[in-house]
Order: sequence, then C-alpha cells, then structure tokens
Amino acid sequence: ITAIGTKGPLNLHRSNAKPGDYLVTSGNHGLSRLGLGLLLSDPLTKSVKISDSLKRNAIQAHKQPIPPLDPLSKLLSCKPSNIPWRAAATDSSDGLLEAIECLCKSSNCKAILNSNNFPRHPQWPIGNQWDQWCINGGEDYELVLSLPPMWAEEWLKIVPSGHLLGEITQGEPKIVLDN
Repeated sequence: ITAIGTKGPLNLHRSNAKPGDYLVTSGNHGLSRLGLGLLLSDPLTKSVKISDSLKRNAIQAHKQPIPPLDPLSKLLSCKPSNIPWRAAATDSSDGLLEAIECLCKSSNCKAILNSNNFPRHPQWPIGNQWDQWCINGGEDYELVLSLPPMWAEEWLKIVPSGHLLGEITQGEPKIVLDN
C-alpha cells in the first residue's frame, strides 16, 4: 500500500507528547472485541445481559470499522490560536493500552490514566474482564491523542464521542493507573 499526501499544519507524530498534555481518545473502545465475542459465542458474552443496541453496535464495529475522520478534522477547527501546532497521535487498532504505550515510548514520557475514565460504551458491562476487552481489545481504530490542555478541552467540547483518559507526565515511558 502506498499513501500519498501532505503533512499539513497538525504535525501529528507519536513523539510529540509532552508532560502536561491531556490524553484523549475519539470514541469508545472494546466494541470490536465484543462484536467478535458475540459472533464467536464467547462464554463471557453470555455471562451478563447485553442490550440489543450494544450487540448491534459491537457487531457493526467489528465487521465494518469506520475511521474517525470527523474528530480528526475538528482538531484543525478548535485549536486555540496561542497553542503551537504540536500533537501526538496514533490509532487504537492494536488496543488502547498499546496505543498509549507507543506514545509514551516514542515521546519518552509517562501516562497517568484513571480507570474510571476508560472509554466505555454507556451500556458497557461492569467487571475486570470487560475492562480488559475495553483497553486491550483492539480493532477499534479510534484516535488516541496527546494535546496541550486548552486544545484538548476545546476538542472534547466539539467531539461528543471523545473521552479524557488522563495526562502525560515526565518519567519512565510507562502507563500508571492513578486510582
């Protein structure tokens, strides 16, 4: 596959995360993994009541992922004028934690996450295994961004599916749960 285009003003790169940035994502995670579990009749999917709408969303997310182009384009429109064009970004195709780890390693920073802020669907089941599917499931293709706080706050206002995950700090490249 060959991709041809221009870089544009965003200067998105995994190595652009800086201490003090907010870590955000463009949407819910784990839906594709849940869809796969439903299609394969995974026993976990039978252990709790899952709404029909969540089942439909999950199977659709697994069968036909849709890249978050609108949230990406909104990065251009909401950037405060006093903030430089610098953002770290990747996608969560290999899982949310993997994406955050890539940002941390590339930027030589630490990420502090709040597990209460995991980007779960509003009807997502509760429990450790369900959290694992959310953060490690993969194939969600959502954006994972490290942005200066003012920019992140403006972006979250106009991206209703967005989630604030935590923040980037100085330290050894790793992920830490703050709670």
